[in-house]
Amino acid sequence: MNVQMTTMSPLRNHLLRELTPAELAAIKPHLKEFSPRQGTVLQEAGRSIEAVFFPETALVLLWSVLANGSAVGCAMIGRDGAVGTQADNDGATALTRAEVQCAGKILCLDAVSYRRVLAECPHLRGAVARHAERMLDRAHQGVACNAIHDVRQRLARSLLEAHDHMEGNTLLFTQETLAQMLGVRRTTVTLVAGELEQQGLIREGRGRIEVIDPEGLQKVSCECFGAMRRARKSAEVLAPVRPLP
Repeated sequence: MNVQMTTMSPLRNHLLRELTPAELAAIKPHLKEFSPRQGTVLQEAGRSIEAVFFPETALVLLWSVLANGSAVGCAMIGRDGAVGTQADNDGATALTRAEVQCAGKILCLDAVSYRRVLAECPHLRGAVARHAERMLDRAHQGVACNAIHDVRQRLARSLLEAHDHMEGNTLLFTQETLAQMLGVRRTTVTLVAGELEQQGLIREGRGRIEVIDPEGLQKVSCECFGAMRRARKSAEVLAPVRPLP
């Protein structure tokens, strides 16, 4: 990992932004910054968690991996969360595979240092606990969404959720990845995405999708996107922008 800390750059990750200046000063010496490529696996299901990752501008997908090797997308994590926070228990193993979907900056904290600063930083413990609650709420919402809403609604929701995490309008998603995330055939995604493009809501390219009309796409999406967005916005209120000391 290349360490390139910028002392005055504002933190983007909401969990780290909840820390007090004293806690940020305590955690800074252990943070490492790197920019992994798309497809980089940060943690593998069933293996020990060796580090905690705080996305700044990257987008990470969590995959539930089945015994036959197939995987289904179960969550997106951007600057509103972190990967590997279960490392508060020594010897904890990952339940999901975490893979970088959209390349960008990530701050990394090795598991040993994480447990040490977690014990010393009550605001970090509170932020991690709230993050776990939000992830559980999103999982419950996702179960209901997958059971009730159609592919068109769920695809729109997924694209909007990814768009909310990123700073631009271009999402690095292939149709194959979207099909895995939604648990449907690629041909189904091809058909539905084509309809959204014809309506002027998105524009497809090679391995990427550009969101042209977020408001129009939201009208296509189910109610679950609004519920998830409100949860993310409430987290932002708790995370004032602070420079890293």
